[in-house]
Amino acid sequence: MASKFDVSNEKGVTGFDGFIATKSYVEGWSISDADSAVFAKFASVPDATKTPHAYRWYIHIAALTGQTVSEPTPVPAVATPPAPAPAPKKEEAPAPAPAPAVEELDEERRMVAIMVKPVAGVDPEGLYKKITETIKSQPQYKLKWDEKCKVDGGKIYASFTIALEADFDEEVMEYIEYMEDEVADQQITYQAAME
Repeated sequence: MASKFDVSNEKGVTGFDGFIATKSYVEGWSISDADSAVFAKFASVPDATKTPHAYRWYIHIAALTGQTVSEPTPVPAVATPPAPAPAPKKEEAPAPAPAPAVEELDEERRMVAIMVKPVAGVDPEGLYKKITETIKSQPQYKLKWDEKCKVDGGKIYASFTIALEADFDEEVMEYIEYMEDEVADQQITYQAAME
């Protein structure tokens, strides 16, 4: 269980990093009170170079809960491993095979979190589904949508990744704005480039 990690210190964050390595959430398949409890115990943003899984989880939970993260640690770029040292020259020994190159990402993306407040009487889950379908129908944004959303205090919190070059602020939010009969307020709560 994640509660066994004292994430207020480096040793606890390192242990939590291993625990969360293959998970998106502390418990289950969507954000829960367990995530909020662990998140609240962090003394600062985890170091992306030392604890990349804890960092990924922390940024994700911050985005879903509408928290502002100040000065996040930059995520290091994926480096190509160095070529192996040349083998001593022997006629009978074949030369070692070169190290395989790390696959490069084919495009840069950014993580975005939004908050949408429905008009009174509008079902938040239904509105979320409508927003998802509307924005997914725009392939130029290369959107990868998180199928889960969090409804808290009558507001919808959702996150997704989008092509870095997409003009998200002006274009995509307009699609939500056009739903004026159902949307009372909307805002971007977090954006960060992903490397």
